[in-house]
Amino acid sequence: MGAHRYAGTSPDGESPLRTARRVAGGDTGRPVRRARHADGPIRHADGPTRHADSPTRHADSGPARPVGGVRPVRRRSRGVSARPRDLLLQPTPLVLGTHQAAWLKASLAATAAVVLLIVCGFGSWQILRDERAGTSAAAQGVPVVPTALPRDITSRLADPAPLTASEVFGRKVITIKPGEPGYQVIGVQAVRNCASVADGRLAPLLAAGCTQVVRATLRSPTKAYLATGGIVNLADSGAAKGAYERIHSVVDAKQGRFKGYVPTGATRALALSSTHLGWDYRGHFLVYCVVARADGRDLADDDPYAQQILYDVIELHLLGSVVEKRSVVPVSPGSVSSD
Repeated sequence: MGAHRYAGTSPDGESPLRTARRVAGGDTGRPVRRARHADGPIRHADGPTRHADSPTRHADSGPARPVGGVRPVRRRSRGVSARPRDLLLQPTPLVLGTHQAAWLKASLAATAAVVLLIVCGFGSWQILRDERAGTSAAAQGVPVVPTALPRDITSRLADPAPLTASEVFGRKVITIKPGEPGYQVIGVQAVRNCASVADGRLAPLLAAGCTQVVRATLRSPTKAYLATGGIVNLADSGAAKGAYERIHSVVDAKQGRFKGYVPTGATRALALSSTHLGWDYRGHFLVYCVVARADGRDLADDDPYAQQILYDVIELHLLGSVVEKRSVVPVSPGSVSSD
């Protein structure tokens, strides 16, 4: 989907983007997560030096040590205190020999292999059961009936029926997601003069091969935004794709724009304020949407609500609902032969 922003009654020259692009005004990166150090104070394993103050031993009790001599310092195991109570409080680490570690790894690998075989076997059994059920149904002559068949909308020759206002905007509220507030339809218009929905060089571009435009002005669920969405009926998919691509250069050069539809005085912001524009195509239809703030203030380049409105109106309603219904033919169970 192409997208662009207009300032006042003329475009500001930013390049269009495919999915309602806007350049953010500041860094939106996540805050740096700081690591907490778990290192505790260093514990010295060496015990204190002990002095021997005992008198000199006699010759019959072994080699004599000099009085006041120093005994050799014994190094204790790292992390173990010299006090008996600390020895009781310290956990004893589990040390596995080489043979035990290898046996443990082999046991875990064997257990994982058994679990994997069970899961794969169950999945294979489910697939086989479904295939047998399908084969049995086909053998019994049970037909698989589709609910819809594709319909050619690549040109007006294949899809000659004109669009109607009730087909595109047939409800007073356009619901995007069930259970959530929708877009209020303020006014609907179907025109044959396709050039009237745009100005500058964009007007003759749309008029070439266009037979009608159906558009409507909507109020957002928050009532803070206004939007004009419309469908342009062109000759074929090649013309729709060509118009889609040429709109970029016209808008970038500030030589034309889509105009907002102003059915009431309360919607004048669509004609007088800065707007965001988005457009896309499918088959021989070109769709577009213009968004403005209802209070007349300028839209920020990265306004998330404007971007969401462009997506809702263009991708979900006009293409995902209206044009999608044109591209298929509903099928009832009794209308399909079993042979």
